[in-house]
Amino acid sequence: MINAQPLEKRPPKPVTGTAVLLMVLGFFAVVIGANMIMAYNAITTFSGLQSPKPYENGLAFNREIARAKAQSDRQWTTDATINKRPDGTTAISVHLTDAKGSPLRGYELTASLNSPTDIRRDHRMILAEENVGDYTGSAVIERGQWDMAIEARQNGETLYRSVSRIILH
Repeated sequence: MINAQPLEKRPPKPVTGTAVLLMVLGFFAVVIGANMIMAYNAITTFSGLQSPKPYENGLAFNREIARAKAQSDRQWTTDATINKRPDGTTAISVHLTDAKGSPLRGYELTASLNSPTDIRRDHRMILAEENVGDYTGSAVIERGQWDMAIEARQNGETLYRSVSRIILH
């Protein structure tokens, strides 16, 4: 049998003003120290720039608004079809029509499939006009979510732009 002796009971130490002051100062020292470390890391690791040319992009904003209004006034529409081929490529077919539903021909169409998470996975293809108003192209594109941007240009000017989120299986 183990012989256990009762521990001496000491009275608790009183909480004095000095102890409270040291606890409050210690708390704020830890908080301020953590904030300073976080601020230092934030300042030294990220420049804050989202774009290499922020001023020029800001100036181009009004031009983009005017371009979007002109596109809306044209009332063009696209009907895009995406098919996986047996050879592993993905075919994109786009039918471009005006406000009256008539097919539009003679435009330079491009389709960009942009990964929402990794710019290295992006694909851009030039769509060739197969029939009046029907444009097609293909590329090897892996499964996943994509932002598909279709652009119609003529004489270097973008006349139509459509962006849609798609999922390829």
